Amino acid sequence: MKNHNEKTETTYWDFMSEGYEEDLLQENMDMIRDREGIARILGENHPLVELIQKALKIGDPEELAVAKAAYDALPEEFIHRVRHPWIGHPPPSGTREKLRKEHAAKLAGEDMPGPDPVGCYLQIDAREGYREETYWTVDEDGHVLDPAIVYDLRHVGWPVRIEVAEGSDKGLALELLKKICGLLERDWDSLTDPARYFRAPRDEDLPF
Repeated sequence: MKNHNEKTETTYWDFMSEGYEEDLLQENMDMIRDREGIARILGENHPLVELIQKALKIGDPEELAVAKAAYDALPEEFIHRVRHPWIGHPPPSGTREKLRKEHAAKLAGEDMPGPDPVGCYLQIDAREGYREETYWTVDEDGHVLDPAIVYDLRHVGWPVRIEVAEGSDKGLALELLKKICGLLERDWDSLTDPARYFRAPRDEDLPF
């Protein structure tokens, strides 16, 4: 039985048109994405964290604008710490360019003996599913597995590589890896069949 004395909290989100809500979410997407990382660094009770959380909870456009202005004023180094917790700070200026200059030629096969470093690999991406998935299928545990055939540059011939995204939750990573192992055990032939991913060329695809 409904308790009529119980107050139900309404927010601005409840009265927005679908289009306006989508625009507002897109406008604040970076802040939404980074809010957990900001709370991790500053603490849940920091005024900025509380400002962002309150604005996102109630959806008041004016409060969202104030929160976004405060978010946009955060230093670049701080945002890097938010998005790259394993590194903690940006690499020295020019590091990425130096690595590309020194290693790109070798990875592309220049001045490097042995087989062509461009290899074909089975890649399986995995993550937690969202409440309203439209493109991927969420399994019974709320997870999404997305296999694909990809080409990549490698300078070693090891048959397996596992990459875990920076800042991932250990428990979730282990759970997804177990699920990937099960998928490989069951569907190896299908997963490694190019016909699963590529259609045969049609006449209109050919240049002659």
